[in-house]
Amino acid sequence: LPSGTVAFVADMGNHRIRRVDLTTGAVTSFAGSGFAGVDDGVGTAATFFSPHGLAIEPVSGSFLIVTDLGGHMVRRVDVTTARVTA
Repeated sequence: LPSGTVAFVADMGNHRIRRVDLTTGAVTSFAGSGFAGVDDGVGTAATFFSPHGLAIEPVSGSFLIVTDLGGHMVRRVDVTTARVTA
């Protein structure tokens, strides 16, 4: 993110998006239940099916664009609320 204190990682094998605090090194599950699926939702109530890559939306930096390989779709994740939508 623009502040440079947080990074997001697509954890393909665990069907999650991880949030890494670059100051402390703490890694948390930001979005995805850990079970394969394509359900929208907030945070760990949403499901991914092998998220493969992600990018931060370049204008506002307010959401992630995630390629969901197993679900054959592109997903959007709000970086403030963790809401996942297709």
